[in-house]
Amino acid sequence: MWVPPVQWSTKRAMLDVLLKVPRSVLTVVHRGLTSTFEAIDAIPRIAAAMDELREAIKHVERLATFAAEELPEVVYQLEAIRTQLTSLEERLTKLEVPTLIVTGVGTMLYGFGVFAETLTDNAFGNYRRARQLERSLNQLHDHFILCGYGRIGTEIVAEFEDHKVPYTVIDQTEEAVGRLRSEGRLHLEGDASSEDLLKQAGIERARGLISAVDSDERAVYIVLAARALNPNLYIIARAGRPESIRRLELAGATRTISPYQMAGHRMAELAVRPALVDVLDTLHHSEAGIGVEELLVGPGMAAIGKTIAQAGLLDPSAARVLALRRRDGTLFVSPSSDLSLEEGDLLIALGTEAQLLTSTSLLK
Repeated sequence: MWVPPVQWSTKRAMLDVLLKVPRSVLTVVHRGLTSTFEAIDAIPRIAAAMDELREAIKHVERLATFAAEELPEVVYQLEAIRTQLTSLEERLTKLEVPTLIVTGVGTMLYGFGVFAETLTDNAFGNYRRARQLERSLNQLHDHFILCGYGRIGTEIVAEFEDHKVPYTVIDQTEEAVGRLRSEGRLHLEGDASSEDLLKQAGIERARGLISAVDSDERAVYIVLAARALNPNLYIIARAGRPESIRRLELAGATRTISPYQMAGHRMAELAVRPALVDVLDTLHHSEAGIGVEELLVGPGMAAIGKTIAQAGLLDPSAARVLALRRRDGTLFVSPSSDLSLEEGDLLIALGTEAQLLTSTSLLK
């Protein structure tokens, strides 16, 4: 019966699967096959050895017959040797070859069993996911590293998703890792204070790091490790206790946030100025088509050295500039049109998405 040839794509797929088989499994299978083939190859040699043994037995018998009358002691010794040789021949015949074959075949079957178990445990799928995770992490640039995926971390990820901010999450708790896997989030499992794990998360290329773990002691170690790996990194740290704020700042945190202080402040604002809070939330989340954004005057931009008017930021098509903050922290609220722009200035602008994009292009 004619059998169609295997297509190259099929061969390629088979080759990819074989290349992903763990080396230990292939080693066990190889050893089993080697032992089996060696046992089969040894059969002729063992047969030749047994022939030589038979010849030796016959020679001993001839010597025994020749010396039967003159040397009875020699005859006794030769008979003992003949008995030992015969016993050795029987052991070789009954034990040696079957043992070699059974051992080789058993090892080979064990190797195939391990191979089947590997397939059952979806080791190939795990390997493929690990490789995909590694590629995704290597492609990250100007991203945030979020340490901790608890209640606060979950909210941070939701905000990042809404604003299309690239990120990766590091956590080691079983519950958090399970949620990250089920939600398909880009993440790493382990201790966020590990320098190797932070490097794997691309801390050298990251825009910033957020420590949202629920332990202030762990947060200090995370901030210390991150600051050592990237001295210019923007680091935000969560402080559970007021006395931890100073420690985190000394460790290298750029900003320190106390959830309890922020919650208390927001609740007080809602009680005193609820309308203002609602308006600010609307602007922050761009729910009415109008949003507030930060515009940074970076190195080499065309707007450096120009006034706000000369840069075109007062044009009706551009967003309204609410404030300007210098690199040294000096703040100008409703800056005048003749205020010069410098490298490192941060503009707070209000407008529609189109207006904000226009202001961004004018700065460049």
